[in-house]
Amino acid sequence: MMGIPASGPALKECPCEEIDEGFECRCSGPALMDVPNNLHKELTILIIEDAGIEVLKSDSLLPYSTTLREL
Repeated sequence: MMGIPASGPALKECPCEEIDEGFECRCSGPALMDVPNNLHKELTILIIEDAGIEVLKSDSLLPYSTTLREL
């Protein structure tokens, strides 16, 4: 699998990899305060670890509502 970074400010905190079902992005780091809205358009799996997110906003996952299968 080849690592495909997200674009913009998510680049460092949320690297993405192509998987059989689409793309998996792994977001981490205390500076991560919200789910980036610029991850891969075909995001199917989102893993959030050791992030500074305390509460998800109601629209945080909206950009991925048609493709996200696992959080």
